[in-house]
Amino acid sequence: VMETERYILDEKGVLTFKDNVTMIKEEEFNGRDDIKKVILPGTVDSIGIFAFCGCKALREVVMEEGVRWIWDGAFRSCYKLKVIQLLASLAYICSYAFAYCTGLKKAVIPSNTWIYDHVFEGCDALEKVIIRDVKPSVTAK
Repeated sequence: VMETERYILDEKGVLTFKDNVTMIKEEEFNGRDDIKKVILPGTVDSIGIFAFCGCKALREVVMEEGVRWIWDGAFRSCYKLKVIQLLASLAYICSYAFAYCTGLKKAVIPSNTWIYDHVFEGCDALEKVIIRDVKPSVTAK
């Protein structure tokens, strides 16, 4: 188990960010092969350039409403990522964000999201990209 002031990485490869984190830094986890799942709280506004690029074991990304930006190449070459489900808060997916994710089969994107060029370049297994109206989730009172 590895713990910092920003995150916890457990023995199963689950990377959980703490609620004080607002941005995943540029290249912060670039090339790491010990991360299998990423959990982003609603406080995270932005996933930086190449933040998770080349995380070869990354299979799943779970994010709460709040993420607005996925910057260039943020998840590029995450070969084991199979499905990406993006939420209504997402405003921008920048160039090459998911490029060369060769295991990616399905992506669900909110209709209000601005999608830059080459986002899914080299995603040879991609069968479906669903763009739909998604309403922000409402927390029960």
